[in-house]
Amino acid sequence: MAHRTTPLTAARQKSDFEICCRVQAALDRAERAFDRADNTSNPQWIGYFDEANLSAKFGHCFAALG
Repeated sequence: MAHRTTPLTAARQKSDFEICCRVQAALDRAERAFDRADNTSNPQWIGYFDEANLSAKFGHCFAALG
């Protein structure tokens, strides 16, 4: 028996793809904003946040997406 994609499965796959595209776009914007940021005048409460932390946040997003 051949495997058929049902309309509901196709809709979910399309929705998942669209969500992944939106998340990727948001991560791209975050990375560009981080690159443009003037880190010399950061408030003390965010001083720990560096490129490694941003990469970890990206990893959390990708893990959540599966």
